[in-house]
Amino acid sequence: MTTLPDLASASDVTDEVGNAPSAKWVRLFCSVAFLFFLGALNHVFGSEDEAGAGPLKALFLPIALLIQLIAIALLVSPSHLHKTLDALRRNRILLLALGVILMSTFWSNDPELTLRRALALVGTTAVGILIYIDAGDILKFFGVNLALFVVGSVFVALAFPALGTHTEGIHVGSWRGLLGFKNQAAWVTVLFLIVWIGMRKRAGLRAVTYPLLAVAFLLLFNTRSATGFAAFAAGIAALCGLSFYRQAHAVRPLLLVAFGIFALLIAADFDALYTQGLETLGRDDSLTGRTLLWTALQPLIESRPWFGNGYLAFWDHASDYFGDSSWMGELVHAHNAYIDILLDVGVVGLITQLSFLLGICWKLLSKAARGDSIATTMLAVYVTLGVIGIAGEVFFRPNSGIWIMVVAFACYATNEKAPPFSAGSAKPVST
Repeated sequence: MTTLPDLASASDVTDEVGNAPSAKWVRLFCSVAFLFFLGALNHVFGSEDEAGAGPLKALFLPIALLIQLIAIALLVSPSHLHKTLDALRRNRILLLALGVILMSTFWSNDPELTLRRALALVGTTAVGILIYIDAGDILKFFGVNLALFVVGSVFVALAFPALGTHTEGIHVGSWRGLLGFKNQAAWVTVLFLIVWIGMRKRAGLRAVTYPLLAVAFLLLFNTRSATGFAAFAAGIAALCGLSFYRQAHAVRPLLLVAFGIFALLIAADFDALYTQGLETLGRDDSLTGRTLLWTALQPLIESRPWFGNGYLAFWDHASDYFGDSSWMGELVHAHNAYIDILLDVGVVGLITQLSFLLGICWKLLSKAARGDSIATTMLAVYVTLGVIGIAGEVFFRPNSGIWIMVVAFACYATNEKAPPFSAGSAKPVST
């Protein structure tokens, strides 16, 4: 009987570091760290930004700190230091964006909170770099771990509905699985679908591909998340389009022209298409109140446009701006990654962060054009996250499994010496 690949051996072939006796334990640590930050134990430990979630919530931050310190210690060890410095050197814009975030401590509304969360972001980034260095085939690593997360979420939703589904409010009956909210469960499910479909032809994975995809679609459908459906549509469109672009060398110019015409047509009648899309998803033009929130936040962004209010310092003091009686004072984010960036670190921070993200997308596209199927899937993941960012916070977030994926993929994208297969592998991976 075929089973999911062993998490402790994500790659069949490793480099000189992978031959060390402790390599399997490091990979196991990477899996545990990723699943923890993804929210696999949310119903036990909760998370930093979910009030009251998890009976052992007080232990979340100490465990997160311990994981991050272990990752940093491994990265600066003699066996890893050279590769760590090389990864950092190749991601200077990432370092610049992190530098702006750290410097926002000096003008933050809450300097202590900003510093603590900025340092947690640095630690989370370290976990992503460690996974790139030690996990071997990183696409397979994330695919397998996301598969475990999706299967676990479906199990919790079916076996423990009081935990795995929303039991009250407007979302009653919607599945949330291992996470605290249905949209988060949908986003993780979409990322799994994109990654797994992208590597569906891998040896050893084909036998479980269709059962896992069926389980994932079951979870996605029952989350009833319009954002999740839209993100999946965008991700699949990107994956199919990029795969065709990668393989059809002769018609690439025609594809680019067709894409340009398509973009112009959308821009010419955007309002009608936007309204039709909302009707299809069963949503009003306020996006469930999101646009009202964004409008209310605009004057606050304009009051400190260049450098913002300090990294992740605004929402902890939202009642100071909106009043204790306002529904907006109870929110923990703007339901839009880009608006949150403007609130936190202003235009300067937005430019540095988008420069990093778009730069990685360009490098992945260049690799895909040279026949790299792994880069093709990674770029589709970035496109998916870009869509998710319209409704949720996904970029430059501390203690976030999604941010760990972004960092690991960025390290792969910036490694120009790497052939079109995974880091740390001595032979191509069949796709």
